[in-house]
Amino acid sequence: MKIKILTSNEDLETYRRLTEKYINVLFPLEYLKRSRVVVFRHGNGDICGGYVLVKSGPLRVLESIPDEHRAKIPIDISNVAEITGLWLDPKKADSIFCSVALWLTLYFGLLFSSFDGFVYAYTLKKSNLKKIYATFHPISLFEGLTKQLEGMPLPEEEAVEFVSKRQTIIAPFRHYKFLTRRITIVCRSMYLKGKRKYRRLVTSP
Repeated sequence: MKIKILTSNEDLETYRRLTEKYINVLFPLEYLKRSRVVVFRHGNGDICGGYVLVKSGPLRVLESIPDEHRAKIPIDISNVAEITGLWLDPKKADSIFCSVALWLTLYFGLLFSSFDGFVYAYTLKKSNLKKIYATFHPISLFEGLTKQLEGMPLPEEEAVEFVSKRQTIIAPFRHYKFLTRRITIVCRSMYLKGKRKYRRLVTSP
C-alpha cells in the first residue's frame, strides 16, 4: 500500500468519481483542485481509499448549514479547514490495517497543519461515525436537514461539527485505550498474515 497526494486533473477526476460511488457525492473538480487529496494505492495502482483536506474557502460543510443556523455559529471559523471525502473500500484493502493507517495519516496531517481547527459533516444514518468523532470532543455546529449542494442528489440529514487543533492533539492521549486496541489489532493481523505466508513458503514444492 502506498500513500499519494493527487494533483493532476486526471487523478482528481478519478478520485471524485470513486468518491461518488462510496459516499454518493460528486465533488466539483475545482473544489478538489484547491484541496489536499490524499489516497491509498495498491501496488497495482488501484485506489482503495483516501480523504480530502480543503484548505481554502468557501467550505462546503459550512455552506450546507441553513442560513438561519449558520449565522449563529458560536466559534471563530476564520482559520479552519474542511475534512471530507473520507472512504475506504474493504474489498480492495486489508481493512484492519488500512483503516488504522488511514486514520493515523489523517491525524498527523491535521497535527502538522497550520489551521486552528477543522470542520466536517457525516450522515446521521451512520451512528458508528458519531462514536469515532466523539473521541475528539467536537463542537456541534448543526444537526438536521442540510442544503443540497452541487454534486448531491438530494438534501441529507447530517451532523456538522468542529474540532479544535488542541483537541486533535490530545485526543489520542485522552483515549489511549481506544488507539492501543486498534494498533494491537493491526499488529496481530500483520503477524498472522506473515505466518500464513511463511507456511506457504515452507510447504510449497
